[in-house]
Amino acid sequence: MSDIIKILAYPARVKVGKDGFCLVTFRDVPEAGTDDRDRDAAMIEAADALTAALAGYLKAGSALPVPSKPRAGEVLVHAEPAFVAKVALRQLMAARKLGNVGLAKLLKVDEKEIRRMIDPDQPTKLDRLDAALHALGYRMIGGVQPLVAPKAAAA
Repeated sequence: MSDIIKILAYPARVKVGKDGFCLVTFRDVPEAGTDDRDRDAAMIEAADALTAALAGYLKAGSALPVPSKPRAGEVLVHAEPAFVAKVALRQLMAARKLGNVGLAKLLKVDEKEIRRMIDPDQPTKLDRLDAALHALGYRMIGGVQPLVAPKAAAA
């Protein structure tokens, strides 16, 4: 299933305005954006803004925008890990025509737990998401990165 989301990272542009605020915008997700006087804080907030905007697409029943390749001066911002796992779980369920009740039976949990698990607004522990993905033959993988992009990447 090559169409299953593996990483949700979108290119962002960081611009410093005349007022000294750092504005972070996403050309693929125009609804996402944030600013802060401190560049590092703006970059940290950018992941939250991106995740919230992408969650809006899911709630509206719209497809997520396909991430473009970064252009010169752009930095990659990753969506929050639990959100990425929820997107992958939703995609796997859809590909297998598996509803909430079916996944609940596989996991031996109440259907309400599955509803919460795939809801982007509900917090879900990563181990629960991993267990659900595992039941469908997938697993989460992880990595770490600096909270902020190198200063040289700013435009």
